[in-house]
Amino acid sequence: MSAHVTGLVIGLVVVAASAVVGVSLGRLRRTDVVEGPGFDPTLATADDIRGMLLDHGVDAERSRVLVELAELQQVTPLTMWLWATTHGLGSLELVLAAEVQGSRLLHHLANATAIDPAELELFARLNGLYGESTPSSIAR
Repeated sequence: MSAHVTGLVIGLVVVAASAVVGVSLGRLRRTDVVEGPGFDPTLATADDIRGMLLDHGVDAERSRVLVELAELQQVTPLTMWLWATTHGLGSLELVLAAEVQGSRLLHHLANATAIDPAELELFARLNGLYGESTPSSIAR
């Protein structure tokens, strides 16, 4: 390989690696802010929630689908953030897979109660969103 081609290949690898690292670090920094002290949860976005799910081990496609389903059930990013910080990200994934209405989540948050995991699992299974792709952190 000529020196020119070798230099070009090395340059492309460096540019590609920088782009990947930059994207990953940007998301990690945002997630750290979202989960860190002093974060105003009213500023949480759907992208923040997807990032939290990704960091929890949920794959990108499943994270996207769950957040889209949440929006259809009128679950706001604020409600998702509150549920995740109160009940954990595994529980958030399960309530989103079970397609629980936003008003029901708010009711439970206001009363400091949880939803029966067996009920959530049943609805998640009926929705086809529970099973092999469900992380072991919430699977029984």
